[in-house]
Amino acid sequence: MQARRYYHPPLRLGDIAFYWRMSDLPGRPSPVPDFLPFAFTFDATLGLIVQERNPRVLECLETIYREDWNVGYLQEGHALAEAYGNDVIGFIESVLDPAGAPRVLEIGCGGGYLLSYLRRRGFRVVGIDPSPVAAREAARLEIEVMPGFYPTVRPDARVDAVFHYDVLEHVADPVAFLAAHHHDLAAGGVLLIAVPDATESIALGDISMVIHEHLNFFDRDSLRRTVEAAGFRVLALEKGGYGGVLYCAAVADPTQHAAPPDAAALADTEKFDRFCERVERAVRRFTAFLQRADEAADAPGFYVPLRAIAYLSTLGRTDGIRFFDDDPGIHGRYFDGFPVPVENFTDLQVRPASHIFVTSTAFGDRLKEKVLQGVEPQPEVLTLTELLR
Repeated sequence: MQARRYYHPPLRLGDIAFYWRMSDLPGRPSPVPDFLPFAFTFDATLGLIVQERNPRVLECLETIYREDWNVGYLQEGHALAEAYGNDVIGFIESVLDPAGAPRVLEIGCGGGYLLSYLRRRGFRVVGIDPSPVAAREAARLEIEVMPGFYPTVRPDARVDAVFHYDVLEHVADPVAFLAAHHHDLAAGGVLLIAVPDATESIALGDISMVIHEHLNFFDRDSLRRTVEAAGFRVLALEKGGYGGVLYCAAVADPTQHAAPPDAAALADTEKFDRFCERVERAVRRFTAFLQRADEAADAPGFYVPLRAIAYLSTLGRTDGIRFFDDDPGIHGRYFDGFPVPVENFTDLQVRPASHIFVTSTAFGDRLKEKVLQGVEPQPEVLTLTELLR
């Protein structure tokens, strides 16, 4: 297997809020620090922008993955579960036919939302996940879920498909992780992957994608290279129909192997250089927006706050701000490190903010229009896309 070649120097952002949960009260005790260092670097063999592998960060990640906590859209009761779930199920069924009850392994199955749905569609399902949430929900749903981390834990028999949603971006060595699937796939078995699509963020230098849990930031090219480097042939690679997701379907191909890091591949370091330059420009523009809000003597508001915390962290700004989100599950709750309760749109209407930063690329225009039509007096609204372009 081709050794990774990382491009230096890394782009260091300083200490960024370590997001993994929402708290009912600010300052609630946590098993990990509220802030940890974050730096980007570049895997030139894969054309892949990655988080620099910091041992302390990796240690903290393993700690939270074992906690009794489930962060993500695909869980019962989440406001976006149906929209995201229907989209990924549509992709799976475009590749797999439930006729014959093929056996599907989901790695990182969380609360079992997708496994439960697939079982209802006629698939035989099994999961692997280290979280107590997964064990508890598996018992409730009567689904087999093995506790632990893959590939230390693996199924007792080969499966017709290995699937993971929002997992590969969390893996320290994605090529080795995918290569391990050969052992668990039956002949003709299919690999199905869903990862956050970082294509636009990379092109624009957008650090709103930053959370410590994400070690890899895939675009179409780097996802294809990673899958091929693990010995698979790509059948389909497409953008999801909802939100920012990349889907990939692949089959084992013994003739497929990682291309050597020739001059053309290593020239991709220009991609990382461009990204770094645009990040610096974006942070300057974000700083200017905060200055305008501060000059108005009004706390600036951030719509979709999870996508704002990297920008705020780079400037050391943790208070004198407001957070807004349409997800009822986080209303009134807090991000670790920020003594700022999450408000909803009604709160914004009752107590308007004069400056709103909409930190979403997928839904930015829609949210901006909502604010401009529904809030009086009309605030200055800047979308993330407008900031970056």
